[in-house]
Amino acid sequence: MTGPSRSFAPTPCQASPTAGCLEALGCLSGLLALTSVASGRAARDLQEKVGLEGLVYAGNHGAEYLIDGKIEMETGTEPYRSLLGLVVDHLKKAVDGTGLVWEHKGLSVSVHYRLSPDTTRARRDLESALETAPNVRDLEIFWGKQVLEIRAPLGFDKGFAVRKLVQEYGLDAVVFVGDDTTDVDGLVAVKELVSEGKASGLGVAVIDVDTPGPVLAAADFSVAGVSGVEEFLRWLCCEVRKRS
Repeated sequence: MTGPSRSFAPTPCQASPTAGCLEALGCLSGLLALTSVASGRAARDLQEKVGLEGLVYAGNHGAEYLIDGKIEMETGTEPYRSLLGLVVDHLKKAVDGTGLVWEHKGLSVSVHYRLSPDTTRARRDLESALETAPNVRDLEIFWGKQVLEIRAPLGFDKGFAVRKLVQEYGLDAVVFVGDDTTDVDGLVAVKELVSEGKASGLGVAVIDVDTPGPVLAAADFSVAGVSGVEEFLRWLCCEVRKRS
C-alpha cells in the first residue's frame, strides 16, 4: 500500500490527463486488444479531454460509448433526460450556489462542492434539497469526493462497462484503475470476473487525501496519486511489450 497525495483539480473543467498518462495510454492502445477510458463525463467530452485515437470512451458511467467516432447508447435512457433536468432545476433554486459547479451530462448530473466556502454545509444543504426534489426516488444518488452524482437507475455503471467490454472484445485479462466511489463498481467487476474464471484481472486504487474507503477495499493494490498512475501505466506498457 502507498501513502496519500493530493492530485485532484479544483473544478471539472480544469481536470485533464497528464502528458505522462497520455503517453502511456497511447503506448498501451498500440499493444492491447482494447484500451478504454471510463468516466461519468459524457463520452464526447471525455474524448475531447483525453484526445487519443483508438481508445473506447465509456461515458455517463457506462450508458454510452464512443467507438471510432460514433456514439453507441444503451437502450432505455431517453425518458430520464427530462427528469434529471427537473431535479437540477429544483436543486439550483433550493441551495446557495456559491462555489458549486454543475455538470449536466444528459444521462447524469454532477454537483461539485469542493469550492464552496463551507463544504460541510454545502453537502447538508444538497441532502436537504434532495428530499423534496421531484421524483428523485426514481433516480440513483451517489456521494463521491465532494461531489453529488445523480444518475438514471438503469443499472449502468463502470462495472457494467467493464463486463460489457470484456465480453464484446473477447478479453481474457483486464486492468481497472480508479480513485472515487463510482469506480468501486469497476473494481468489484474485475474481482467477480476473476472469481468466475472469465478473465484474469487487477484492480488498482489511486490514493489521495480523501479517497473513499470502499475504493481501497475493492482494489488489489494501490498507487499514490497521478504520479503513481503514470509509473504504473509505464510499467504495464513495458511488461506488455516484453510479452508481445
